Amino acid sequence: MAFERSINQIFTNKLFKDCSSNIFNFNLSNRNFTEFKEGDIIFQAGDTSNFIYLVISGEVKVKFRNVNRVITKSAQDFFGDIEITRNTNRTSSAVAMNDSTLYRIDKGTFNKLCTSENQIISNYQSIQEIELKENGDNRPRPDIPSVLKLDSSPIKLNIFNRVIKDEPTQDDSDTISDNNEKIFQPSTGLPDEKDDTSGIPDLDSVIDDIIPGSNQDDALKKELLGDTEDFENWNFSTVDSESEDIEERIQFEDPELKLDKKEIEKILSEKYNKELNQLRLSLAQSYNSLFETISKILPGINVFETCEKIVSVFLNHFKANFSSLFIVDEKTSALEKLLPVSNKKLFVPFNEGLTGKAAANKRIIVVRNPVRDFRYKAAYDIPDGFKEGSVAYVPLNDAENKLIGVLQLGRTLKDFTKEQEEGLKILGHQAGIVLRHSVINEGLFRQEKISAFGSISKFLMQDIKSPILTIKHYSNLVSRIEVPEQIKKVFTMLSMQANSVVDLMQSTFDFSEGKSSIKLQKTGFNEQLNNILELLSEYTESKNVKLFKKIGDNVTVNIEPRRFYVVCFQIIKNACEAMPAGGKVFINSEIVNQNVVLNIRDEGIGISEEIKGDIFSAFFSSGKENASGLGLAISKYLIELMNGSITFESKAGKGTIIKIMLPIAED
Repeated sequence: MAFERSINQIFTNKLFKDCSSNIFNFNLSNRNFTEFKEGDIIFQAGDTSNFIYLVISGEVKVKFRNVNRVITKSAQDFFGDIEITRNTNRTSSAVAMNDSTLYRIDKGTFNKLCTSENQIISNYQSIQEIELKENGDNRPRPDIPSVLKLDSSPIKLNIFNRVIKDEPTQDDSDTISDNNEKIFQPSTGLPDEKDDTSGIPDLDSVIDDIIPGSNQDDALKKELLGDTEDFENWNFSTVDSESEDIEERIQFEDPELKLDKKEIEKILSEKYNKELNQLRLSLAQSYNSLFETISKILPGINVFETCEKIVSVFLNHFKANFSSLFIVDEKTSALEKLLPVSNKKLFVPFNEGLTGKAAANKRIIVVRNPVRDFRYKAAYDIPDGFKEGSVAYVPLNDAENKLIGVLQLGRTLKDFTKEQEEGLKILGHQAGIVLRHSVINEGLFRQEKISAFGSISKFLMQDIKSPILTIKHYSNLVSRIEVPEQIKKVFTMLSMQANSVVDLMQSTFDFSEGKSSIKLQKTGFNEQLNNILELLSEYTESKNVKLFKKIGDNVTVNIEPRRFYVVCFQIIKNACEAMPAGGKVFINSEIVNQNVVLNIRDEGIGISEEIKGDIFSAFFSSGKENASGLGLAISKYLIELMNGSITFESKAGKGTIIKIMLPIAED
């Protein structure tokens, strides 16, 4: 727990002020906590600049060598940053004024933090501007993103000409610290060994003049600690780090060196070819990465799984934070939100909002801060969980440029580069092709499955129909003999159940073939319903389910009684399966606008929002044991053949009501 508290203290530092919550996901190691005792030297002038230090507790004093100023750093402050951003060795020294706890961030990690969170750059630059002004340092403030990738080109000093360098160039400003520093050169060419060399400046003294402060170590210790008795414990380097850096980078020019035109062209050509090869290599790497990503976009076993794979590939390749995926709904000619899954269906009209515009024009749209765009629609133009940054609206078109869907891809506080936009177009097209194949294959698979089921039904009809009809025939014969009434009822029941088996098989066969063998006839609704419930009572009792009915006024309807029984059986069977421990089923009828409405209500687990659109689909099952997924699909098919409709109402945990509406027959 102590480690967790320390990590939390890191993010209270001024460096992370106003950063997004994503910064807490950045992996920082607890091994970088460092303890210093009072009087310990943290770093000194000339040391290599490897770390930025965050003050967790205690006090640290920092002395800048080039200006006579000492700053105190306490909890939530940071220091050691200026040399890191200027890419030089230490030009300052730091000492712990009391027992202190610091956290070290190396240059590479600092670079990654700045790349992932723009607010860090803003915080750093604003604080550094204040400190540079307070320290009297008027040099231009370094730009962090460019400084972290500095190209240290050699400094060329021509010491053989009579030249006084009054002002350093901008490239030299970070190395030669004072704009008033001068480099004095000898008055002639190479000196003769016999000449008096007293007039030739000593190079060490020149560099010491350029970079003052090499003799200020004692004063620094005194300023920081205020105790001259401790000076022998300090180990300040007398080597000027910037002088070393300059000496390493100095190249001497030959005053007699002259290049002709051909040599210049050769040098330029070599430089051009080198840069061109580097560009080619960079492009090859980018496209190799893109092609590798394309190979990962593969169809799943169904459309939903394919969409999940597409979203995952896009998020990983473009290092995006959030996404949403919409697919074209053929029935409504609109975009239906598929991912992330939500409890409420969301449809986007074509040409509405940024999402609809991308769909209608079949062109990618990339917008920074979409809420400021006049086309923005709050209901559907922001990916779930997205707050601020750039969003790409990517149409997914198939090989024939037919729109299949639209992908929203959001990057928090980051923009999409032009190269990434081209990648989005290429991957979007590939995703559209794969998604189109997935839609087609899922449809074919469903049709093949239905066809196979129909073949099985046909086989059963041929081989089982005959013995079933035999049972029915002899049941009818026995019922005509003078036997007790109770026995007659049993044989009548056997005959009706035999009919129901035949009707179930015939209905399944018709559904699989898409054929209709139904024959409508005018039937009294209440009488037919009572007969059906009597037949089903044996079944429901075996499932520990009780039927309760409340039937309204009797009317005449055009139905096929035996097929209507199949519908009622499938619905009540589903109700019993939704109550595996038993329960109650309530059945009532009512007259509504020249229609009779039959309500069948159970007390089961209900239907969740995410599957409500699929319960009448063939082979769809919500996980019920031994369920075929055809019962409600066949029921809907048969009711529509009788010119009726079937709908439902359901709440998870509160049961389901199936509503069957049939038109009242005219007299």
